[in-house]
Amino acid sequence: MSNALGFEIVAEVKRLLLILIILGLVTPAVFRGSHTMAEAVTQPRAGLQADENDPNVSLLNAVWDRLVAVAAPSAPLAWPPELHLLTDAEMTMAKMVPKDPNAFATLYKGNPLVCVNRALLNSIVEGNASRLAFILGHELSHVTLGHIQHAPSGGTLLLMTVFTREKEIAADRNGIKLALAAGYDFREAMVGPKRFIELGLDQPPLWPATHPSWTQRLALLEKNRASLWNSMGAFSNGVLFLTVEQYASAERCFASVVKAFPDCYEAHANLGYARLMEYCDLLRPEDIAEFAIGHIMIGGFYRRPDSLIEKGRGINAELWKQATSALEEALRLRPDLTLAKATLGIAYLVRPEGKDVQRASRYLEEAATAAMKDNSLGTISRAGVLVNLSVAELAAGKAELSDRHLGQANRLAGNVAVIRAAILYNYAQELLQSDKGNQRRDASDALYKYLKIGSPASIWWKLGLDSYSKLCSEPGMNCETEQQIRAGATQEFRPFPPVEVRQGVQVQLGDSIEEVQKRLGPAVTIPIARDAKLNRYRYLKLGIDVIGTDQVMAISLNSRLAPALKLQAEGSGGQTRILKTGMTEMQVTQVLGPTSFAATVFNAATPYRFYPQVGIAARFVQGRVAEWLVVILPRREG
Repeated sequence: MSNALGFEIVAEVKRLLLILIILGLVTPAVFRGSHTMAEAVTQPRAGLQADENDPNVSLLNAVWDRLVAVAAPSAPLAWPPELHLLTDAEMTMAKMVPKDPNAFATLYKGNPLVCVNRALLNSIVEGNASRLAFILGHELSHVTLGHIQHAPSGGTLLLMTVFTREKEIAADRNGIKLALAAGYDFREAMVGPKRFIELGLDQPPLWPATHPSWTQRLALLEKNRASLWNSMGAFSNGVLFLTVEQYASAERCFASVVKAFPDCYEAHANLGYARLMEYCDLLRPEDIAEFAIGHIMIGGFYRRPDSLIEKGRGINAELWKQATSALEEALRLRPDLTLAKATLGIAYLVRPEGKDVQRASRYLEEAATAAMKDNSLGTISRAGVLVNLSVAELAAGKAELSDRHLGQANRLAGNVAVIRAAILYNYAQELLQSDKGNQRRDASDALYKYLKIGSPASIWWKLGLDSYSKLCSEPGMNCETEQQIRAGATQEFRPFPPVEVRQGVQVQLGDSIEEVQKRLGPAVTIPIARDAKLNRYRYLKLGIDVIGTDQVMAISLNSRLAPALKLQAEGSGGQTRILKTGMTEMQVTQVLGPTSFAATVFNAATPYRFYPQVGIAARFVQGRVAEWLVVILPRREG
């Protein structure tokens, strides 16, 4: 069959199809002949359209840039694909009806090309960025998933333009993941398919067996909705903020996830954790003393600068209630969540009205039992749960049980300083509760060891120092002063190094985002959480991301294009050492030493190893650094 006859067939069925090309329902491959779409398209450009004052063009460019920034390039095709807004003349030349909504992905002179027309923008998108993100994400997925390279060949347009049902569904699934990763809203995006149905464009009747209708595709997306939450940029960024203990930002991220995915138990658990950590960070040493509990193993309870505290210090009953509500919702959705139970147990140890030891012990006992069988938890997480259970038992007056669980935690902890510190503190509290004179010296020794390895930024460190000082005032005690204890805690390198993007141009924590954009130029802005002024500014050609609100909160170096990190040793004329992506774990240890920790968060798909002495973190993939992160770590004493 000739190309001309192929076009005639398309023209004849046009009224039946209502649309020739809708989001890849029918997608052109490389056309041949004098009247082809490839020839009809005139000089497409990547993301650059004529008439920049046109709001449709501005929306196209903005959405396209964000999608390309989060998409994985498809080798061996040129990247990024070209984006083109079809004119009515081009559509007419290709025997298409300009008033019908159209979008497709194809190859143009061997390079990937994505096209849309104004009818689609006017009748389907209607100025909504999330709808457009799903549409463009679908077409971009046909490129990244390799569909356009393997389109069927043949002599007719009809034969050459049909993707399989499986490829359409795959492009739908990947397209919405791209839209979510770029910060767009799932519910708003799904209005796009609904608009096709409302306009009577649900099912092209010619291919009922090979192409799912929009009703079917919408149902599949809704059915798979529960598995899409982790595609949201807000979730992965929320995990990052939990890990670096910036809990207010984490709360915003997970609140946006549960708003879009109310059945996402992981997000509810993380939201509850973030809120509880905010609550704990607001507590004063006198509040902890009033609770009369031991050293809890959890991310909060750090005496951080006022600039990192968004709410007034002291007990915040409403925040505690919000935290426990989110955790209880997570357990309603998934009753076997080990860490959600463990976190609820901690919450009841610091309940605003006073500790509820019975409920705390119940949750922590269930968590400790489950932790031993939970393959998703490492030994450090199990040790942390046991430490917290021992705290609840000691508060309940069950010293023997507390001691037994501390011993179990100690065997799991190995050389992890943060857990060993908590064990030493709680062991000292056990000895002090016994009120036996011969054990007070042992308690003093345990507290001394705790103070030497614990973080002075921890609220527990001050309480431990107070207990140690009281013991030292007793006859026969030989103790060190606070100054002597703090001695030797010097850092080898100056913390929070600036990132030298190019010669003479630096970015540093605390810099104004506006000033950074003046220095580095425009970035692809990816919102981290809707309704919050918190964004990830991506500089693809520089290999870095800048994360912040009005100021830089973190700097990510995440590709081979990223500049090296230069660490300056403290003191006059200190030596400079270099950190790069691609370094092995051994190479990193040779530079930074073995002092590091990995924070425990729920379902963290991208764990970081933190080096608190310098304020940086590394994400390792297959034993090599895939990303360096410069970030404020509240564990470091200010």
